[in-house]
Amino acid sequence: MYLICDGLARLLAPILPVTADTLWLHLPGRRSPSVHLESFPDVSGMVDQDLMGTWERLLAVRDQVNAALEDKRRDKVIGTALGARVVITASGPIGALLQQHLDRLPMLFIVSDVALNIGSTDGADTVQVEVDRAAGVKCERCWRFVPSVRTEPQWAGICDRCVGALGEPAA
Repeated sequence: MYLICDGLARLLAPILPVTADTLWLHLPGRRSPSVHLESFPDVSGMVDQDLMGTWERLLAVRDQVNAALEDKRRDKVIGTALGARVVITASGPIGALLQQHLDRLPMLFIVSDVALNIGSTDGADTVQVEVDRAAGVKCERCWRFVPSVRTEPQWAGICDRCVGALGEPAA
C-alpha cells in the first residue's frame, strides 16, 4: 500500500498539486520537502511481459476485426459494430489464444457475437475475419443483438446480461 500511495502522489502531482503535496508530507519515512521535486515512479519491474504480449496479440486481432467492420459499414451491411456478428478462422498459436479468451471477445471487439473456427495450432499464425449482420433482437439497454430479451414488465426489452447487471440473477 505504501508503494501505491507513494506512486499515486507522484502521478497526481501535476493534476492536484496541493493535494499531492499534502499527501507527500504525511507519508512515513525521509523524503524531499515536496513531491514536485521527485521523479515519476519506475514501474518497469512491475510489468508482466507475458500478459503484455498476450494483449498485444489480442489487440492485433482486434485491429483486423475493426478493419473488416469498417469495410462492412462502408458497404452498408451493418450500421454499427454492435449490429455485427464476427466469424474468425484462426490457426497457429493465435487460434489457441483466441479460444482461451472466447467469452471476452465480443466485449473486446465491441460486437454482438463472435464465432471462432480453429485450425491447426501448429505452424504460423493465420487469422481470417468475416463480418455479417447479427441475428436476434436488440437489447434496449446495451444495444447488443441477442437471441431474446425479457418480457416481464420491470425488465421488458432488456437481455439477461443487463438484468444481472441491474441486480437480478439471469433466468
